[in-house]
Amino acid sequence: MVETMSTFAKCLPPLLFLPISFTANLSTAQHAATLTQLTSNNTSASSSFGALPNGDAAPGNVSKVSLKNLLPPGFNGKVLAHWMPWWKCSESPCEGSHDKRDPLRVRYSTEDPVQIDRTIQDMISRGYDGAMVAEANTAGADAAGALAMAREMPKFPNFLFSVSENHLNKLHSPGEQFSKLMSDMSFAQSHFFRLQNYLRINGRPVVYVFDNGDIDWANAEAQAPGNPIFILDGPSHASGTVGGFFWFGSLPHNAEVSSGEELGKLDSFYSQVAGNPGRLYSGSFFKGFDDRLAAWGQGRKVDQACGLTFVRSLSAVAKYLSRAPSNLPLLQVATWNDYEEGTEVETGIDNCGLVSASVSGTLIKPVPSFTGNGSEETVDHYEVYLSVDGERLMDAGSVAVGGAPFDVVTLGLAPGAYKVFVQMVGKSHILNRVSAPVRLTIGGVSTPGQLPAGLAPAQISEVSPLP
Repeated sequence: MVETMSTFAKCLPPLLFLPISFTANLSTAQHAATLTQLTSNNTSASSSFGALPNGDAAPGNVSKVSLKNLLPPGFNGKVLAHWMPWWKCSESPCEGSHDKRDPLRVRYSTEDPVQIDRTIQDMISRGYDGAMVAEANTAGADAAGALAMAREMPKFPNFLFSVSENHLNKLHSPGEQFSKLMSDMSFAQSHFFRLQNYLRINGRPVVYVFDNGDIDWANAEAQAPGNPIFILDGPSHASGTVGGFFWFGSLPHNAEVSSGEELGKLDSFYSQVAGNPGRLYSGSFFKGFDDRLAAWGQGRKVDQACGLTFVRSLSAVAKYLSRAPSNLPLLQVATWNDYEEGTEVETGIDNCGLVSASVSGTLIKPVPSFTGNGSEETVDHYEVYLSVDGERLMDAGSVAVGGAPFDVVTLGLAPGAYKVFVQMVGKSHILNRVSAPVRLTIGGVSTPGQLPAGLAPAQISEVSPLP
C-alpha cells in the first residue's frame, strides 16, 4: 500500500535527543547528560512561547519514546504530523509579514528553512513518518509555508510529504468547487506531487480534503491532474478508492466533551475500519481541543484528561484492531502545531505529574504523584541518575512502572555522598519530569564520592536539546 521507506539514519545527521539507557552498571554506561539538558526544551517549539489557557503547554523536555510503541506490533502504516504552515512571527528575529501573523506569539516562522528543518527532525525523533500540510492550496501564508517545507524535502528523502485541500465549501456551487479543486490539483502536481518523497498509495499521490463540499468525488478523481487519491473529512465518505479520515466531529458549541465521549467516537470509527475491509481509511490521534482563543472560536472543548486522551487515542488502534489492516494505511496527529485550537502537540503534553526520589540504604525508588486525571498510564518508565556535583549526571539504569526499587549496590561506587535524580519518562509526547536531588551516602562517608573510573561525561553533546 504506502510506499516503503528506508531508515532515517541514512539521510539525517545524528538526532539530538536523550537515548533511553537500560544499563545496570555505571562501569558500562555509554551516555551522559547534564541536569540542564534533562529539564530544558528539546522540541522544535520556541522557548519563548508561554503556556496558554487553551491547554497548549509551555515547551519543555518532551518524551522521545517512539509513538510506534503504542501501535500494534508490526504496524506498517505511515504516521503523519498534521502541520499548519501559516505562522509568521512579526518580531525580530522573525522578520517579514503577510496575511497571517502571530496572534498567540508562537514566535517562529513556518517559512524559515532552519525552523522547518528543526521541526522535521523533532517529528522524526518522536516516530513520525511524514507531514501532512494543512491548507496548502489556499492563498497567502498557507501556500507560502507549504512551498517552504517542500523546498526542504530533498534534505529528508525518506520523510514523507503530503498536502490537504481546504475550504471548498466556502464556494457556493458544485461547479465552482470542482473548478477550484482542479486548479489546486494542477498547482499541486507542479509543485508537490513531483517530489520523490511525496506520500503515495499504489503509486498515486494522497491528498486529504477538509470541508468536502458537494463534489462528485469519483468524477473528481478521474479528472484531477496528477491522478491523486482523495481522503475525505469523515469516515462515512470512504467509498471505492476515495478514502475517509477521522476528525473531531460535531463538537457542541460552548460546551466541553469528556475524554471518554470523544474516544468513544474513535472506537466507532475503528469499528467501521474493521467492518469495511474494502474501503480506505486514515486514523487520527489527538491530545484534546479548545478553540476559545481562536478568532472563529465557538467555545468547543475536548478534555485533555492530563495526557490520557492522547495516549488512549493513539493506542486505540491496538485496542480495537487485532492487527494493522491494509485499509488503514495512514494515521495523523491532530495536530502538530495548531496553537489556536489547542490541539498542538509540538510543545509536549502535560500529564499533571511530578516525581520524587526515595532513598533507603542503597535502594532508590521513584515516587510519582498526580493531580486531576493524571495517571501512571502516561508514564513509560523511570530513569535513575547519579551525580557528584549536581549538574553532570550518569545514567545508572531504568525502573519500570510498578517495578522494584533500583539497587545501587552493584554499581561499584566509591564511598562518599552522591546526589540522586529520578526522571519520569513519559510515553510518547508527554513532558518528562525530573525529581529534586536526594542525598545518597555510600560507606558512611559524607564527602563527595567518586563515580567509577572512565565515566567522565564525555558524550554530553550527543544528548543536547535541539538548537
